[in-house]
Amino acid sequence: MRFKVCSEIKFKDREVGKIPEGWKVKKLDEILREFIRGATFKQNEVSQVYKKGLVGILRATNLNEGKIILNDLIFIPESKIKENQKPKKDDIIITTSSGSKYLVGRATYVDENLNDIAIGGFLAILRFDRENIEPKFAYYIMESSLYRNHLNQLSAGTNINNLKKTYLENFLIPLPPLAEQKAIVQVLKDIDDLIEIVENQIKTLQRIKRALMEKYFSEGVFEHKEFRKTKIGRIPKEWEVNKLGNVAKIIMGQSPPSTTYNTQGIGMPFLQGKAEFGNVYPSETKYTTKPLKIAKIGSVLISVRAPVGDVNIADKEYCIGRGLASIKVLKVDNFFLFYFLHKERTKLQQCSCGSTFQAIKKEHLENFLIPLPPIEEQKEIAHRLKEIDEVIENRKKEKEHLIRIKKKMMDLLLTGKVRIMEC
Repeated sequence: MRFKVCSEIKFKDREVGKIPEGWKVKKLDEILREFIRGATFKQNEVSQVYKKGLVGILRATNLNEGKIILNDLIFIPESKIKENQKPKKDDIIITTSSGSKYLVGRATYVDENLNDIAIGGFLAILRFDRENIEPKFAYYIMESSLYRNHLNQLSAGTNINNLKKTYLENFLIPLPPLAEQKAIVQVLKDIDDLIEIVENQIKTLQRIKRALMEKYFSEGVFEHKEFRKTKIGRIPKEWEVNKLGNVAKIIMGQSPPSTTYNTQGIGMPFLQGKAEFGNVYPSETKYTTKPLKIAKIGSVLISVRAPVGDVNIADKEYCIGRGLASIKVLKVDNFFLFYFLHKERTKLQQCSCGSTFQAIKKEHLENFLIPLPPIEEQKEIAHRLKEIDEVIENRKKEKEHLIRIKKKMMDLLLTGKVRIMEC
């Protein structure tokens, strides 16, 4: 499909602002054919396993970043749903209720019929009049700042956490001719396809990284001819197994007085927990003038309260709160330990205790067993894993760049500042 692109020079003032001459403005209610609420059911009617006569139910947790995830479905009797509650191709599913007002109204486009699947009570299906609007154009409108600003204005006035049809029916949509809608959809879909390609590359690289970690921490990267069984599994004969407390100094965090916190960069950077973690290094948002427990540069930082087991590397000195511990390495390479603990996150969680929330104690960390290759091999393992991490980070930056491009294109195309039409 070929397009011609041009800047619009003839605008008219309408309720949504300046739009090109020839465009219309429609209320959502004027182009919406059906607004369908999700199925309601009782808890004793729910099954976690599919059986004949049951239908899978989509919940808000099955919708993520515009995609439908068919994992962890629940199932209810088919008699509890209506046929129109089953999503069909070109439907848009929106979240109608959420504990967070920022999640209300999030849209997901359905690109194929979903057999034996229906929507639950916190979702709704929008079906559009195709004579006036291309369904995927409607989806991009509902991804745009026009729609989000509309919901934000509603939230500011009513603090809504439930989205009713009446909240949507007066939403104004700038509507180009149908042929231009299709051209806009094609351009934005092409960007979406590129984003998906990069996403799949990231997932593939992450799978490769996990496989390499399994291999490196059990077989090494240098040539080994003999292996032995240990408490942590099969490892090269030359390697040792030791307790973490014997090769590193563990410092449990302690939060300073809240009166010493600030966000102006005064004092020492303060990390409360995993929330400030990045892929490798943390990013502080708070500072304290009275640090109590300090993580030194190069220490491995580990989350010791729910969630347990996430790790980062301290790229500077940090004050650490109760949600973290610092592992100052003595006889082990810090990045080798970082990657090993990252691989063993599930085992660390199994060491945790607490009925209200998970937490891991200092003694558990000190007694945690780790493999100890010679330091040269530790560094080589860490180096190889760093290399693949760098590739993953570059792909993530590429994805973020494409998302920024898409947002800019949406701002231009959906308001008519740039016109794009099929030749």
